[in-house]
Amino acid sequence: MSMARGLDPLPAGLIVAGALTISGLVSRPYSPDPSHPRLRRWYKALDKPRVTPPDAAFGIMWPILLTGLGVGAYRLLRRDSTPARNVAIGLAGLTVVLVDGYAKITFGDRDLSAGSIESRALVGVAATYVAVAATVDRPAAALGLPLALWSGFGSWLTDELAVRNPRLDSGAAPGFTSS
Repeated sequence: MSMARGLDPLPAGLIVAGALTISGLVSRPYSPDPSHPRLRRWYKALDKPRVTPPDAAFGIMWPILLTGLGVGAYRLLRRDSTPARNVAIGLAGLTVVLVDGYAKITFGDRDLSAGSIESRALVGVAATYVAVAATVDRPAAALGLPLALWSGFGSWLTDELAVRNPRLDSGAAPGFTSS
């Protein structure tokens, strides 16, 4: 029984570029930058931990991290089709969907509580991608590792935001106050 060949460079590149472009378009409306003044005011009003990176860091980091994941997915798409390769590609795609979901839930809906839960799912899926991809293509796994690590830090930050800002959390239980 022969395994299916991996994709040629052009189709693999178009799939990855298309997925990342769509992701950018989907998450863009939920960026708390000056082009979204209401969202930015809400974000600026949040009590944040001292270790929160400057706003510009998020705008720089996410495209780099997603590009790394995309290059890893490209590498996987170019390899012969195997169950592990296919699972890793699916996990890469799910990671991108969860990144967009996080932006919508946490910033678009201003739901820090649900964002905390969603961010844990993102970390789990991204870490699983790294583990599965490592069995197929170590460089592809290595390219996804920074996103998994950054997401872990982001998950902790989101948890902190939810605890520190119950009045600004649309998902906080009524009467919830931080201790």
